[in-house]
Amino acid sequence: MPKLLEWRMHFGMTREQVAERFGLISPDGRTIDQSTLGRWEKGVSPVKVQDLSVLAEIYETSPLNLFFDPRDETTADLMNRVIRVIEGKDRSAIEDWISLGEKLPKKE
Repeated sequence: MPKLLEWRMHFGMTREQVAERFGLISPDGRTIDQSTLGRWEKGVSPVKVQDLSVLAEIYETSPLNLFFDPRDETTADLMNRVIRVIEGKDRSAIEDWISLGEKLPKKE
């Protein structure tokens, strides 16, 4: 689930400000109200991919980064590296690679 509340608070924005910017940036001119944003932040309603892209632009980041705490710069970078590694690879090779990763010792 995206960490939309954390991102909004990180930027010191109100729901009203985010909703206003959403309408200005949205490629199709679609608007949202504060209650929609609140439902997204609480995880009550799912966020569409195109809406995540608009929110990422508001928060000056990538849609993938919205799934991580805004103060955590390393996890999103690691996930981007993982995506680059698995792109174009054979599915069974990816599954083998994941199995190896699952055997790594846990962080203490």
